[in-house]
Amino acid sequence: MESVTLFLREFDTAVRQRVPLPDVCPEDTELGAWHLAPSHHLLEALAVLCVCGVGFIASARAFRRQLREHHARDVADKKKDASSDAERATHPSALVRVLDVLLGGLLLLSACTVLVHKWNASKLPFLLQPCHLLHAFMLYLLSLPRGSDKGAVLLSVYLHLLCAPFLGTVAVDMSCYKQRFEALNWGVQHGMLLFMPFYLLATRRFGSRVHSGAAIFGTSFSVFVMLHWLVFVPVSALTGANINYTICPPPGQDLLMKFQSFYRLPMVLVCALLSWVLRYGVVEGFLRCCVDGKKHKQQQLDAKKAKVVPEDEQHESAKVVAADGLRQRRVA
Repeated sequence: MESVTLFLREFDTAVRQRVPLPDVCPEDTELGAWHLAPSHHLLEALAVLCVCGVGFIASARAFRRQLREHHARDVADKKKDASSDAERATHPSALVRVLDVLLGGLLLLSACTVLVHKWNASKLPFLLQPCHLLHAFMLYLLSLPRGSDKGAVLLSVYLHLLCAPFLGTVAVDMSCYKQRFEALNWGVQHGMLLFMPFYLLATRRFGSRVHSGAAIFGTSFSVFVMLHWLVFVPVSALTGANINYTICPPPGQDLLMKFQSFYRLPMVLVCALLSWVLRYGVVEGFLRCCVDGKKHKQQQLDAKKAKVVPEDEQHESAKVVAADGLRQRRVA
């Protein structure tokens, strides 16, 4: 035990010498500090890697089995009849095609504006903020072809990470946005990140398949947590940027300060709970009311059309039946 303690002390000394950050968090929330000892970051990262790594492997395997089952079921359904959802996904209306171009262009313009602002302020490490990563993720989704199975999986993953743009909207520190149009672009970016998944669901860009359950939730959120400890913390320490409050706590959060060195634990728990509520509360309600409801009405309308026989066809069938009866009587 003494050897472990001695190793951690030497590790702290060596890291502090190589990365000279202040010991106290500065007033500027974008700047980092050794609020927590480097050894504390190391031990938490190892714990996260063990717990979330095992959770990711188990969840990913379960989710892969679900994907195989869904694929087999979809193949069987396509053999029975052609799906109107697939038709809508691959052949959208003219209005949807125009909206796709406009919304995609707005997202791309917003991303370029973010890049310019970060470059001007020498804050390129902050491009790793979860909202900026999800912004790039959404642009990649829009680049995928309509009806793509890969797109359906990635959109389902995105829906389990809505806590990031939601918290980035309701718990924002606007003092960081000082450049021209920076605050405006922040509003556009976060509004689009919250709006676009619902738009893709409503237009059935990747069909009606939306994956859900503990497997995909565990897979998505495990990656989200490991990203903070294994990527954000090292980059923040090396650059001095407090990326997503990973090395300095957010200001004015007295409740978090009660957890002292473990202030990131309640942050993760809140994000997990919020992600679950947004996905299986808000998104699921939207699917049932707006997407599945329209799909059910369309199915009923298609069924009624299939049952209705035009009058010309009815008269023609009656003539055929009468001719058959007359022929049978002559033969008799």
